[in-house]
Amino acid sequence: MEKTIFGGRPNNPAAYCKLHCGSLTVKEMKRKGCLGKQCWHLQKNEQHEYWRQRELAKARKEK
Repeated sequence: MEKTIFGGRPNNPAAYCKLHCGSLTVKEMKRKGCLGKQCWHLQKNEQHEYWRQRELAKARKEK
């Protein structure tokens, strides 16, 4: 199991930061503002439920 960028062990990582060489949970991603900054170091874990929920929310906004 990998470590998070803050030093813990993630149970369900949503992404990986190539800059900091660590996994990110959803909470950590929001705390760092990775999506708001459109950080290109962020590598999504496509199997994580967060990304599906995010796509559904975007689709609802478009309607």
